[in-house]
Amino acid sequence: MNKIKPSFIKPLWIIRAGLYLLIPPFIFIEFFVGAMISFSFSRNEFLAWCVGYIIFLFGVIIGVLGTYNGTTFEIGPNSVSHNRNFLWSKKKEVLLTNIKEIELKSGFLQKLFGLGTIVMHTQASTAGNNQTGLSLFDLENANKIYESLKENISKATAGTKT
Repeated sequence: MNKIKPSFIKPLWIIRAGLYLLIPPFIFIEFFVGAMISFSFSRNEFLAWCVGYIIFLFGVIIGVLGTYNGTTFEIGPNSVSHNRNFLWSKKKEVLLTNIKEIELKSGFLQKLFGLGTIVMHTQASTAGNNQTGLSLFDLENANKIYESLKENISKATAGTKT
C-alpha cells in the first residue's frame, strides 16, 4: 500500500479559512458568538463581533489542521482508501474493479499552489453525489498519481473480464 497525505500549504489554507468565514451561515455564528461576548464589553457590538470572529477563526483553523493531519489516502494494487481520524474516525475503501470513472480536477487556489484532486466514481455515483465514490484532495503530483491510478484500474478491470 502506498500512503499519501494531502499537501498542507499554509498560505492556501489561510486563504481558504478566510473565505469560509465570509459564508453567510458562518457570519451568523460569528454574530451569535459576538452577541454572547458583547455583555462583557458594555454593549460595544463591533468589538464583540471582532472578538467573536477571532474566536471562530481559531476554531476553523484548528478544524482544518486536525482534518489535514488526520487524513491519509492509501493506494493499493486492488483498492484505494481514504482514512480520516480527527474528532471522529472514518475509513472508506473502494475496490479498483468498482471504479467506473476517474477525473482530475484543480480549482483556482489548487492551481496556484500546484495541487489537484482526483475523484473516482463508482457505478452508484450520480451527478453531484460522490458519497459512493472517493475523492483524494490537495495532492502534490496529482497528474502522476492520476496516471498511475488509471493504469491500475485498467489492469484490475482487465483481470475481471478474462
